[in-house]
Amino acid sequence: MKIVGNKSISSIIKFFLIVLFVICIIAMISLPVFVRNLESVNDISEIKDVIVEMTFMYIAAIPALLMIIEFEKIFNDFTKGNIFSRKIENRLKRTSLYSLIIGIVFLLNCVIYNCSFGGKIFEEPFRIMYVIVIILIALIFLILSVGLIILKNVYKTAVDNKEENDLTI
Repeated sequence: MKIVGNKSISSIIKFFLIVLFVICIIAMISLPVFVRNLESVNDISEIKDVIVEMTFMYIAAIPALLMIIEFEKIFNDFTKGNIFSRKIENRLKRTSLYSLIIGIVFLLNCVIYNCSFGGKIFEEPFRIMYVIVIILIALIFLILSVGLIILKNVYKTAVDNKEENDLTI
């Protein structure tokens, strides 16, 4: 199977990124409805904790959606056969920034959840698991950010070499 061009792996990934974007939008719209219908949240302090957690999710969702859009544009360029361009290099730089923002938001979520609110949403064992998962997600996005910066620099070198090669007779 082809990697780039029409009917290629990049066109399939582009399709899945569009589906993922739609699913994320639906999840963001339906999350308040789901939380409102929770019967287990009776205490006002628990409702505040849920609202704080939802706020962090929405703050992290914005750069995540922007990241999906950037990746969709990258794979759109791949589908068109436009592999080595400065546009893709800049998109990789932006996706790295979005990933860094998401990682920082999740770290802040963990700190604020434990320090300010005491994590009253869950019982103690689940609270510890929740904090571990949040820290892991934050680390994943922070490492992804570094990886994307490295990929951007490798891509920059490839684009420079291609431009120099195009000028050589």
